[in-house]
Amino acid sequence: MHNGGGLCQGLRQVFKQGRAGFATAGKQPSIENLHEWRKQVKYFLYQTHVLKPLWPKVMEEVEDELKTLSGYLSDDHDLAILRERVLEQSKRSDDGAEIEALVALIDQRRGELQVKANLLGARIYAEKPGAFVGRTEHYWQAWRSEVKVDPIAAS
Repeated sequence: MHNGGGLCQGLRQVFKQGRAGFATAGKQPSIENLHEWRKQVKYFLYQTHVLKPLWPKVMEEVEDELKTLSGYLSDDHDLAILRERVLEQSKRSDDGAEIEALVALIDQRRGELQVKANLLGARIYAEKPGAFVGRTEHYWQAWRSEVKVDPIAAS
């Protein structure tokens, strides 16, 4: 971004890492890969929040979608941890049928959450990093022009 090179570079890096995390988690949806993708989504969410003044309605929509995606990934992670704990407990329990039923329900819900996350991730990360940053740079330039003309309205 013009006079915002560090911001532009940081945005590109976070978007690129989130996009890579999405691809990795889609191919290998391990607990670790999904958790890493979730962290990258949160970093992108924080940056989007900071960039909201550039075009509030657009950036707010992106921020809302990132919050939704983060929620899917967070719920999936919580269920993955619960699944591990349930299986640990099952070693000390005689309630095998109930444990199997609970694990099956956890797996079903995790599957649903991962499908939702992947569908939303495909939209959020549809652009290549350079295209996304270039578009955001145009928002930045338009916002700077607005600030010069009417500083109060642009804030």
